[in-house]
Amino acid sequence: MKKRKRNWILLASVLSILAVLDSGCGVLDTILRGIAGSCARSEFVVTRPDDPRGGLCSPTNCSLRQAVTLSNACPGTQTIRIPAGTYTLSIPGPNEESNVSGDLDITQDVNIVGEGFPAVDGNHLDRVFDIKAGATVSMQDLIIQNGLAQWAGGLQNYGNLTASGVLIQGNQDTIGGGAAGAWNGGVASFTHSAFFANDSYEEVAGIGNDGTLSLDNVTITGNGGYGVENRSPGTVEILFSTIADNNLGGHEAAYELWNNGSPDLFVISNSIVAGHTDEGNCFAPIHSNGFNIDSSSTTSGNICGLNQPSDLNGVDPLLLPAATLGGLPILPLADGSAALDSADFAKCDGTDQRGVPRPQGPACDRGAYEKDRTNESPTATASPTTTPLSGVVPAPQTTPTITPTVVPQAKPGAVSIESLSTDTVYVGGAKCGPTDVTITARATAPNPIQVVVLFYDFGSGAFQDVAMNPIGGDLFQRILNPTSLLGGSVPFNQSTLVYQVVVQQEGGDTSIRTPVMSDISLQACGSPPPPAACSSYSAQKACEAHGCNWDPGKKVCH
Repeated sequence: MKKRKRNWILLASVLSILAVLDSGCGVLDTILRGIAGSCARSEFVVTRPDDPRGGLCSPTNCSLRQAVTLSNACPGTQTIRIPAGTYTLSIPGPNEESNVSGDLDITQDVNIVGEGFPAVDGNHLDRVFDIKAGATVSMQDLIIQNGLAQWAGGLQNYGNLTASGVLIQGNQDTIGGGAAGAWNGGVASFTHSAFFANDSYEEVAGIGNDGTLSLDNVTITGNGGYGVENRSPGTVEILFSTIADNNLGGHEAAYELWNNGSPDLFVISNSIVAGHTDEGNCFAPIHSNGFNIDSSSTTSGNICGLNQPSDLNGVDPLLLPAATLGGLPILPLADGSAALDSADFAKCDGTDQRGVPRPQGPACDRGAYEKDRTNESPTATASPTTTPLSGVVPAPQTTPTITPTVVPQAKPGAVSIESLSTDTVYVGGAKCGPTDVTITARATAPNPIQVVVLFYDFGSGAFQDVAMNPIGGDLFQRILNPTSLLGGSVPFNQSTLVYQVVVQQEGGDTSIRTPVMSDISLQACGSPPPPAACSSYSAQKACEAHGCNWDPGKKVCH
């Protein structure tokens, strides 16, 4: 009852402001009738992809910002429906809390429903969504991308959030201690969702928390920073999720999971934590409810402390490169993975991250991925079920030329990156610097090598593959030119080339492979970006080529 009263007070305040602006020519009466009629609908459909200033959301003319503003003013719980497409925020002005500029400020209860997996793009002007305390919000089948803020680039929640089928990708924070993908200071539950290619200035890149957070059937991978961070007195519960291969690009943050409180504040079960085998996947111990895999070496000083009899420590889960399946990035399991058919049968119900029913075998698979025995071959790549993503660059969708069958116990052999011609590639023009990169790998195997394959991804979540050329001895080489592969379209200011080299021997063994690498920076070289994006450039040439100013002392772009 109190909340409904507060909503009506807010609506009355809006109408009072409009009354002051009324010229006596019937304008106010028209606006009053429009708002009353709109609130009576309780469901708003977004009809335009742009972000105009002001205006009311009508059934035939409604932007996403207008829909949020009207929802904030209406009593009760509204529903906002967003059709397929990309909805780009374009009104500068961060740190404004009334949904007039910058991010989308949500102050009242609302259900936001994507239809066809639409993308809400922050355009590097501010974060994308800011959920205020007291608001109860649900989000479904939605992409949140290209947000840029000091704190919580993609989404900030201090209300009560339920998110399902949500992809948070390509967001950045700009200060130490912030969060690139999302920050939860309230109550948040993410199911069947993913955090991918978010880039932290210093620490957490996936999601940070000092509230109450639940992750169920979630993949967190390919981010530049911690996968999940929890700060006391916050609590985290992770179930049937995969957190792997984050922060492989050399950020200061060096763990998949970071917990600075009691282990009991961070609980995990039926999940996979992998990627930092030697240095350890966890900053400090967490609490296990069983049936997890931690790839950390048992001699590491930063193991996760998983101590249930069903936990597997120091075990490689045999994850394939990230693929887009069911519309979201996910890490498939290779044949022979210890995660297959080994989860807690008592907790085995529902579906995996993609919606594949569990179990497909005698028991569920650990992690976010359930291997589909009937409809899925063990390929490393799959075509997305949605239109190409905007902002985080879509790689050309091609069918992989190999079908690897992974043998769980690798025979002796090795593959390593011998050299890179550059660690920064400029996309869209040659005036800034090198436009291609030559990747040279050294590969040996006990059986004849059939092909050495380079898997690569520009940030879409769907790896493409290409054969590397033998150049003599044990060396193989491939030149990648992102500009030509993107067809001249460069919808980003800064991204990362993620890649992995896999050796396929005669007989199908593909167990000899490098880690997933993310040490090649992609910089746009073209028209000037919005002023707020200048800080995203870390190289002087790219900074100046985009009309920004380079500070040689601080080595920052502004």
